[in-house]
Amino acid sequence: MIAPSERVDTLQTTFHGLIETQAAEQSDNIALRTREHQLTYGSLNNLANALAWDIHRVAAPRSFIAAFLEDGLASIVTMLGISKAGSARVPIDTRQPAAGIEAILRQVEIGAFVTDAANVETLRALDYGKPIIVVKPMTDEIPAVANLEIEVSKDDPFLLAFTSGSSGVPKGMLNSQKDVLVQTRHDLQGNFRPEDRVLRFGAMSSSGGSGPIRRVLMVGGAVHVLDLNLETPETIFQWIVDEQVTILNLTPSLFRTVFSTPPEKPITTLRMLRLGTEPVLAVDFQLFKRCFAPGTLLMNNFGATEVGHVTGFIADHSTQIEGALVPVGKPPADQQVFVADENRNPLPAGEMGEIIIRTNKKQSSYWNSPEQSADKFYVDPDDPAFHFYRTGDVGRFLPDGNLIHLGRSDSMVKIRGFRVELSAIENRLLQHPDVERTAVKAIADSSVTRIVAYVVPRAGITLSIPQIRNFLSETLADFMMPAQFVIMDKLPMLASGKINSAALPLPAVETSQGDPSTLTESRIYPLLRNVLPTAVIGRDDNFFDMGGDSLKAMRLVSDLKAQFNIVLTPAVIYSNPTLAQLAAYVDAGGPKLSPLIALNPYGTQPVIVGVPGARGNAMLYRELVIELGHDYPVYAFQFPAYDRNAPTYETMQDFARYFIDLITQTIKAERFYIVGASVGGTIAYEMAQQLTAMGRPPLGVVMVDTHFKRGTSMDGYDIDAQEPDTEYVIADSPVSKLRSFGYRYTMKFKNFFFPSEETLAVKRVKRQTRRLTRSYVAQPYTGKLIYLTCREDRKQRGQLEKNAHLGWEQLAPDNFELLDTPGEHALAMAQPYVRDVARQMRRILSEGEKV
Repeated sequence: MIAPSERVDTLQTTFHGLIETQAAEQSDNIALRTREHQLTYGSLNNLANALAWDIHRVAAPRSFIAAFLEDGLASIVTMLGISKAGSARVPIDTRQPAAGIEAILRQVEIGAFVTDAANVETLRALDYGKPIIVVKPMTDEIPAVANLEIEVSKDDPFLLAFTSGSSGVPKGMLNSQKDVLVQTRHDLQGNFRPEDRVLRFGAMSSSGGSGPIRRVLMVGGAVHVLDLNLETPETIFQWIVDEQVTILNLTPSLFRTVFSTPPEKPITTLRMLRLGTEPVLAVDFQLFKRCFAPGTLLMNNFGATEVGHVTGFIADHSTQIEGALVPVGKPPADQQVFVADENRNPLPAGEMGEIIIRTNKKQSSYWNSPEQSADKFYVDPDDPAFHFYRTGDVGRFLPDGNLIHLGRSDSMVKIRGFRVELSAIENRLLQHPDVERTAVKAIADSSVTRIVAYVVPRAGITLSIPQIRNFLSETLADFMMPAQFVIMDKLPMLASGKINSAALPLPAVETSQGDPSTLTESRIYPLLRNVLPTAVIGRDDNFFDMGGDSLKAMRLVSDLKAQFNIVLTPAVIYSNPTLAQLAAYVDAGGPKLSPLIALNPYGTQPVIVGVPGARGNAMLYRELVIELGHDYPVYAFQFPAYDRNAPTYETMQDFARYFIDLITQTIKAERFYIVGASVGGTIAYEMAQQLTAMGRPPLGVVMVDTHFKRGTSMDGYDIDAQEPDTEYVIADSPVSKLRSFGYRYTMKFKNFFFPSEETLAVKRVKRQTRRLTRSYVAQPYTGKLIYLTCREDRKQRGQLEKNAHLGWEQLAPDNFELLDTPGEHALAMAQPYVRDVARQMRRILSEGEKV
């Protein structure tokens, strides 16, 4: 017998040709099995032959034949029979409304309909004016019918599958016989065997639903089909055991539904659980280990109707899954997959972007839809025989080459400026012992994006929203906390087994009750209304939940300064985000905030402790926090001299010791890096020296363009010149530079003669920083020292910038690393350059984990 992989590798046959070979070689082996019927390969071939002859009588080869019938054996017979007739199957879900069916039929000329007894009257009532063929019923005696000997080429159409389009118009993707065989070759690598019995549920109305069935039949295995509407978890478990099922094919959503209550004993017969089409969560992997005995494999697949199967990740009980998601594997050697930014530029490992796939499918476009095709497909400029397909899915590569599938692009949202993976919230919710199922959705309403969590409790359990909030607050950052929760009896599902996100109910926007209750609140309220997009703001509504972001926080700070004549920074808004809290802060005369500000205290990565430059503003690190994402905890120092009553420090050693005490009191993690921007790198260096002497060394010190000095001279380096207010520098065109120049000198004149309290505070901070750094003499350092240099400064300026790192390298010769970034000194921590700083930090932290 020819091995399945050898048959597929020839690519000189067809799908039905492979099944005919199986029927000839193992006619009596079981091909299909349900609770009511079973078909041998011989019987399957005979039924498909009868259908092929019927199609041949009414439609020419290469016609498009609509398959309008229920899932089950008849749908599989139809797939094979249409292929034998040399035609292409157009699957149509019988559950669709008439308008949905007509939207498909308007795009393709149908030669005939194939249906079953249950749907024939419905089809006749629709009256499409095309021949209707009814599949022969399953009986104990199936007469032999000869193969239809017509020539079918590997380039002939096999399947025209339609998916829902964002515009509301279904998108069709044509697959040839060769496409089917190539996709099968990618997925056959030991995953399907002749002895396999594969259990499936779900729809045959997509390429994804029929793909696993084709692959099993091509190798001579058996397909078991159960109707999920007629089963319970217990009957499914029993079928798997009694029928010795070896492979189970499910969507993650369906897996969580069926196995929400694990079997009494782990199932031992299953060889592989195959999941796909949705992100697989880490809790799914834990559920897999509870439900199936050691030796069972989990395969997480990724693909698309447009290109077929792409990657697969295989795990067993001993596999370690880090993070909230299970990888989808490494692309095969002959398949190029990359993650790209919004301009289609490939991103390095660790960066999140759109997953793009290179394909040489002959039909690399949507059926009769050039507009939608142009949005998703583009020609490879290096080889016009290939196209790139934009999946619309978000992912990132791990350092080991495995791909993480984060879901559709709408599953990645920005909340308060942070990128939030909704799957991470789902993963945490499913860890609650009383939560059976969940879905998390981002809803945009009145310019505000809010996260809504839909929760299905376990049977007999009453869950309260405060309980769920308290559970999530233990591990999730506050910006990841859903704004609203909806308790449901069940989640709406699609026929494919996925959650029907569009059918989830939309809860009304909730605001806290209460008008302003004090004079200060009444004065602040219109300022909030001026910067926030919502019409109603309650006393306890969070500024950021109501549409606020870092830019709006800056506007509010400016308005508050003018209204109350007090010193404020955006950090105050982050620490006091409600109207009531902000008013209390103002009434107290601006109580002192902790100088160590938790910009994001959550995450599994090593902690980053940021020391700002000469202005001493912790918010310098705000953009870095946003670019890194929610899994990277970041703290930053606000220099104490902003408070006119703060103590002064005579030496750099005393200043660093003050910051170290704050770290000791606040940060319990043992793994942390100290990052210093500009002159802040010098402070970070001294902190690392003392921490190392104390026996709590950081994983490393990262200097962002910190120019070296020794003794009392700064080698010409002017702190004030190098440290403008980077929060407000947003452009560098000649016109912008000229305007900025004029603005700066106007402000200098104003601040010299009419200084505000804020101006005086900034001057205090700068004077202290200048005094401490000028008298500081750095000593050799034995720890890891990483220096990020700014490429644009080296291009445009003199020898100082080119050699700014040399003194630091001499102090840490054995553990010094020089990294290049494309930024400018003054803008290194601002957009767009901070993206490159974040990229380097991700690499630094990932390598630090390996030490």
